[in-house]
Amino acid sequence: MYSYVKENEDLCYTYVCQGHATVFNDLLKRLAYGIVPRLRTRSVCYKEYWFDAAQDAQIAANAFSIPIAVYSDGSVHESILYLPYDLPDGQPLPEIMHFVNGNHFQTIKTKRFPRMTWPPILPQPMAIWESRGRDQSEYKAAWKYIHRKKYPKITSTNGSSKQPIVIEDDDDKASSKDKVLEELREKLKTIEAIPVERVIYPCPFCGTSLGDPMPEAIKKVYDEYVQKNEQYRKDREKEAVDKDTRFIQIRTITRDLQLTFQEQMNFCQVHKIELIYKPEAIEKGYPQDINFRALPERILPHLETLVEIAKGKLYSPFRDNEEAFFKENKRFVKRSVMARMSRMEMYTSGYYGIRGRDVMLRVLQRELLFTKKIASKDTKPLDEITFIQTILVPECSILLIQQDLDISYSEAYEILIGSHKYGNYTYNDVVDEDYDD
Repeated sequence: MYSYVKENEDLCYTYVCQGHATVFNDLLKRLAYGIVPRLRTRSVCYKEYWFDAAQDAQIAANAFSIPIAVYSDGSVHESILYLPYDLPDGQPLPEIMHFVNGNHFQTIKTKRFPRMTWPPILPQPMAIWESRGRDQSEYKAAWKYIHRKKYPKITSTNGSSKQPIVIEDDDDKASSKDKVLEELREKLKTIEAIPVERVIYPCPFCGTSLGDPMPEAIKKVYDEYVQKNEQYRKDREKEAVDKDTRFIQIRTITRDLQLTFQEQMNFCQVHKIELIYKPEAIEKGYPQDINFRALPERILPHLETLVEIAKGKLYSPFRDNEEAFFKENKRFVKRSVMARMSRMEMYTSGYYGIRGRDVMLRVLQRELLFTKKIASKDTKPLDEITFIQTILVPECSILLIQQDLDISYSEAYEILIGSHKYGNYTYNDVVDEDYDD
């Protein structure tokens, strides 16, 4: 089915999805779930990948060139017979799918019943057949062997005894087959102007599109995971054959590599960086190649400014925030690790991330604390280490951002806060070699 859609994208986009890009993207995403190389997790199949009869039944009929009858046991969904857009070889009996309780499908095998009456077909297949320049009588003759109910009709308004086939549009108003045909022809005229986002490679863990073409950084980790999983499958299959052929089927079901939560997080982190945060950083003008080994030398000229902040000679909004936090909370909350963690965004180093924050912290400890340029009397009510972490590191980051982008303090402050997530995702690891203390 996935191959069919890829080979007939225009037809599926125009007719099956009615020219809606979102519907087409969701269709590709569902079909790619079990076809495109991917890794399974311990989780069950998410709902967005479930079979959707609204499009998937027609795709199945087209792909396998067989009629598909979808029966529903509820009053909300109608029972419908889906005919392929092309004529089949011979006279295949329709495959039956039963929509049970509105939440799952069952397939049903039947014998050939000469007098069985199948559900009605929608008017669209006939209109689509005509819109592709084909003879209506040929289509009718090909499917004449399938006895089916007629779709609901309305009384003709032109006095003719011939009643037009109708469907219900979005406004619940009756529309004739001719109107449907005309709408399809209009869509064909404008279809080339409609942009389509093709969702080909979904993330094996969160389902997000990995891009088309896939960025090199994502492709690298994607291929590594796929190769690792394929090797694991081969090992399991060989193990099953060596032990007992009776267990091959059972082992095949559970042969995929079970990944740790951290491995899944690492994979998702890569595509978030490449597809979300890096484009945003480029748009906002953040530096793309930060020389972290040069940070210590860049920080030294700003030490005097930071000392003046510590001694209260220069104003710091971060110091105001911390003093207010201490004043408004009880003693046990002030010392609570969870309370500190809830304020981590206030202690940010912006687009320098965790890696840059570590360098700044180590430099400021060595140059200010170990040399006794600041003392506890300067940092009260905070201890010296906490003061450096919560006040001087953010202030140091602002000074570096001002230097990077040649902007004012207030502009640098906004960038510091706004680039917090980008920095933490992109530079989330500490590198000891960045500062040799």
